[in-house]
Amino acid sequence: MSEKIPQNVKQTMSEKVLIKYQALSADRYHKTMTQQAQKKASEYYQQAKQQQETIYQSAYQQGYYDGIKQLLTDFIHVLETSEIQYQENTSQSKEQLMKILNDIFGNNELQEVVAVYFEKQYAKVTNTTLHLPAKMQTRIAQSGSDMKFSTAADNTIALEVDNKITYFSPITASKNIFPHVFSVPTQCQILKMHKKTYQNLITTINSIQEEHKDAGQFTS
Repeated sequence: MSEKIPQNVKQTMSEKVLIKYQALSADRYHKTMTQQAQKKASEYYQQAKQQQETIYQSAYQQGYYDGIKQLLTDFIHVLETSEIQYQENTSQSKEQLMKILNDIFGNNELQEVVAVYFEKQYAKVTNTTLHLPAKMQTRIAQSGSDMKFSTAADNTIALEVDNKITYFSPITASKNIFPHVFSVPTQCQILKMHKKTYQNLITTINSIQEEHKDAGQFTS
């Protein structure tokens, strides 16, 4: 009569050994726990890897933006230095140009041309007085004009008709003509436009960085 195998014992066909059911269950439990632990470890590893990539990407992007801002700041510094140098040169040029214009309009021959023009235009008009520098009165007065002549205190030539006065002053003429002769170069305007553009770019990058920073705080 064959011996009956207990329910809590199992015989393996390959090795012909008897293993208690409790031991087999423990082995299965151990394998299951090991697989679950490996799965969890893999998930944690993937999460850590993704976080690492996110941090790296954020740091790379932060460094990229900071580098761009520094470059734009350097550009602005160069433009400001150029602008200062330009202003210094411009100031010297203005003084030189104003001196040249004063010399031109203060020239004796030019002043005499203006005086003769006034004298001929209003020679027959009553109640007319021509105010001239003393050095010019003799020559103009000998022209036989009926107008009155008066000595001007400076190089100003003034025509007075019925209490209305028209002036010709070398200094005033120089100031009036100066803006038309000495205008701001187009290149200078372009440099100022570039400077403003660079400043706007820095402001935009700062806004982008703030948005990324806020987004990172929200997700974390």
